Amino acid sequence: MTDRQGVSTDEFLHDMAKGVGLIAVVGGLVSGQASSSVVAWGFVTMLFLATRTVVKAVALWALTVLMAAVFLVAGGTKLSGLPAQTSNFVRWGYPGWFMYVVGLMEAAGAILLLVPRLAGFAVLLLGGVMIGATATHLIHGETNAAPVPLTLLALVLVIGYARRGPLLDILQRLNLR
Repeated sequence: MTDRQGVSTDEFLHDMAKGVGLIAVVGGLVSGQASSSVVAWGFVTMLFLATRTVVKAVALWALTVLMAAVFLVAGGTKLSGLPAQTSNFVRWGYPGWFMYVVGLMEAAGAILLLVPRLAGFAVLLLGGVMIGATATHLIHGETNAAPVPLTLLALVLVIGYARRGPLLDILQRLNLR
């Protein structure tokens, strides 16, 4: 169905959804009160709904940089041995060294995300960490904390899907695909 200006309903809804994504990004950045996940989901909306390659590339890079920053900070807090992180890992029953391994994995994954040919490997690494984090929260009855790693997992999976080519090439060469 089209209106008098020749715009189909699908095109209209598509443009409206892109607008919602842009509003989420801008609103999250300007207000400072919105979480990074609101901004990230705005980028994801723009990424999937964008019809122009340039817009998709910008949204993908913006999401990638945002996720790299989140994981770099998360890994840095663990590598620096902040008391809050240490007490969490002790409370969960993990040995002290495990916090540094997780921090190293998060920091390495953040850096790998920024290299398009290695982003698929970063997603596998960070995805594993986020699945472990979700399981840890659920096992220890911290159900209110579980959505955070699940959201981060979903966001890095979007990046992994968008940058899946090099990983699939390697898997194909190894006959694993």
